[in-house]
Amino acid sequence: MSLKTVSNSRIRLYEIINGAHCSTSSSAGQWSSSSSNTSSKHCVSAGPLLKWMDIAACMSAERHADGSAVTMSMDDMYFHSPIEIGTTLEIVAQVNCAFNTSCEVEVTVTSQKATNPGTHVIHCMGFFTFVSLDEKGKKKKLATVIPETDAERDNCILAKERRKIRFTRMERVEALTKQQTKKDITKDDEELQKEEEAPADGKK
Repeated sequence: MSLKTVSNSRIRLYEIINGAHCSTSSSAGQWSSSSSNTSSKHCVSAGPLLKWMDIAACMSAERHADGSAVTMSMDDMYFHSPIEIGTTLEIVAQVNCAFNTSCEVEVTVTSQKATNPGTHVIHCMGFFTFVSLDEKGKKKKLATVIPETDAERDNCILAKERRKIRFTRMERVEALTKQQTKKDITKDDEELQKEEEAPADGKK
C-alpha cells in the first residue's frame, strides 16, 4: 500500500496585492468587515483570492497524486479579515486526507503584520476536494496519507467527517431537486391539460 505524508503535499505560494486585484465597484465579491475602516476598493476582491487558492490546492493534490487532479468541489470557505493593497500573502495548501480516488486539500491564506514581523494574520481558509486522474482521464487510486503530528491526525479525522457531510448534503440536494422537478412536471401537465380542454376562440 502506497503511503505519503502531509508535508509531502504541502505547497506555499506568495502574492503581493496591487490595485489590479481590487475592484472599484460596490458590487458583490468584495470584502465586508464592520470592524475595518478600510474602503473595499482598497482590498482584494474575492475572485483573484479564490483563483490563487484553487491553484495552490491543485498543485498540492497533484503533488500527492503524482499526476493530474481536477477540482470536484470547494466548500467551507471562511473569510476572516480584509486584505489591503501592498499586503504580501502566503497561501499554504496541503492534503489532509486521501480517500480512494479523491482527497481533501486545506488552503490557508495568511500575511505577516508589518508592525510585528513573525505574527501571522489569517485572512481566509477553505477546503477543496480533488479527484486524481490517470493518463487516460480515468480515476486513479491515491496513496494513503500518514499523519505525523497530532494536528495532522485531527485534520484527517475532521476531513473524514466533512466528507460524510458532503455526501449527506449532496443526497439531500438531489432529493429536493427531483422533488421540485416532479412538481414542475405535474404543474406543466396540468396547465397543458387546461389548454387542451379550453374551447377554441374562447367559445363554449
